[in-house]
Amino acid sequence: MYLFSLPVCRILNEIWAQLARKYVNVKFIKSIATKCVENFHDSHCPALFIYKNGELVSSDVPAGSLFGGERMNMDSVEFVLGEKSVIDVDFEEDPRDKLKLLNMVTKRGKDVMRRHEEDVDSDGDDREYVNNQY
Repeated sequence: MYLFSLPVCRILNEIWAQLARKYVNVKFIKSIATKCVENFHDSHCPALFIYKNGELVSSDVPAGSLFGGERMNMDSVEFVLGEKSVIDVDFEEDPRDKLKLLNMVTKRGKDVMRRHEEDVDSDGDDREYVNNQY
């Protein structure tokens, strides 16, 4: 379920259209949330409901962050659908990890990456140890 007024819904809607052409054996259905469920709150969009053999097997409300938020892409959506056994895909790593790093850089500035690299020891151990004594 989606609302066209929300950017994350518009992005997902475009990806759904591409996936529907790519995975012709999967039925992708979109519905305007407020026309489908009266008083469905905007903050719950996009919502994802997965049915198999007429049974609800998964629901994610809201689902935008599950796919990577406004930075979602075809790979991140395919990965999630693969995790949920909707489609058969083979990824070596979660493509959302790159989106998380990109979001972190965007939110905190480009210095985050530089600080992270400086914090890593020569052996690659980047764990931090905190002493909670007062």
